[in-house]
Amino acid sequence: MAITNRKLVAPHAFFTQIERICQRQPRALVLREKDLTLEEYVELAKVAAGICETYQVPFVVHSFYQILDCPAFADGEIPSNLHMPLAKVKELSVKERKRWGKIGTSVHSLQELEEAQQLGVSYVFAGHVFPTDCKKGVPARGLDFLKEICAHSKVPVYAIGGVDKSNQQMCFEQGAAGICIMSGAMQI
Repeated sequence: MAITNRKLVAPHAFFTQIERICQRQPRALVLREKDLTLEEYVELAKVAAGICETYQVPFVVHSFYQILDCPAFADGEIPSNLHMPLAKVKELSVKERKRWGKIGTSVHSLQELEEAQQLGVSYVFAGHVFPTDCKKGVPARGLDFLKEICAHSKVPVYAIGGVDKSNQQMCFEQGAAGICIMSGAMQI
């Protein structure tokens, strides 16, 4: 899965980069722009979702579950995939969770994996597996952590954090269903 971070590209190149990513056919594109207001996020999401639709890449809303009620999507396809922190998933009512086709979350322990599965998530990101600039100074959890999460998970697990071409195979060998790339995806 490709994860966006518009701060890693020139402002005028963000949507061009999303198009480049979609041309490579990732399993999905997660629009992870957490610092925006809902209104700002909706504006980015309309364009990004359109690019994803053109290339038939599933579009994933990150955290802004309220987007389903925004009139901006009334004329187009309403997003059906949501990814958000576990604490935020817990805050959603059952009714709110059922509005989404798929909900994913990130986990950092077996306990969090169990909680996520009890909430009915469709997949989890497990990490951070390797050292990454996104988590400077925070020790990586490593491949043993990933293997343990994969062994206990009833849903697909995607390795996240410092994953690149040099180590992605190791993630698959631990049982990961896929990998997540942010920095590398925003710089292709």
